[in-house]
Amino acid sequence: MLNPVWLKSLVAIVQTGSFQSAARALGLAQPTVSQHLQKLEEQVGVTLVQRSRSGCQPTTRALAFMPHATALLDMHARALEALHGNRERVGASSNIGTYLLQPFVRNYLTTANERGEVDLRIAANPDVADQLLAGQLDAAIMEWWLPPPDFEHRLWRVEPLVLIVSPDHALAEAGCIERDRLVDLPMLGGEPGSGTGRLLTEYFGELGVP
Repeated sequence: MLNPVWLKSLVAIVQTGSFQSAARALGLAQPTVSQHLQKLEEQVGVTLVQRSRSGCQPTTRALAFMPHATALLDMHARALEALHGNRERVGASSNIGTYLLQPFVRNYLTTANERGEVDLRIAANPDVADQLLAGQLDAAIMEWWLPPPDFEHRLWRVEPLVLIVSPDHALAEAGCIERDRLVDLPMLGGEPGSGTGRLLTEYFGELGVP
């Protein structure tokens, strides 16, 4: 078992770039932080931080370990909150979290104070899915989802896909636009991993529209 106190010191050292800054951030004495790192390195059997007169640098193995260390600390915090707290961790893909969900979170908090707090995490759709699968979220609102059998999911709402053009564009007054009219149209949007990108990839299919 990895000691979460030692992990917290490692994360602080890597994030702040020095033992002194890490100690200040954690409210500990610098020798204590150094001792935490030494014990962690002894336990895992690898060097995590290279020390020099100019400062300290995380090793390649430490950088590879960092996502796991932060995930373990997050899981540790969640376990304690489950015992003593009342905080819901909700993930939302970028567009939903930014444009749609905020009024619902505000209403949830103002109408039912006894429910506690909401920790809203907004990220790209694949990142939200990874956090949900890793148990770092209690629930998620996403643009698309391929659910494993153990997860409950339901449709919340359906939004139209809208083409945005300048007022003087030939399609500005169009209603529904057929796919064939869009094939040769230069477009921006639908970055990989986003809900829009996934929809456009499926919509254009074999036509291969960039």
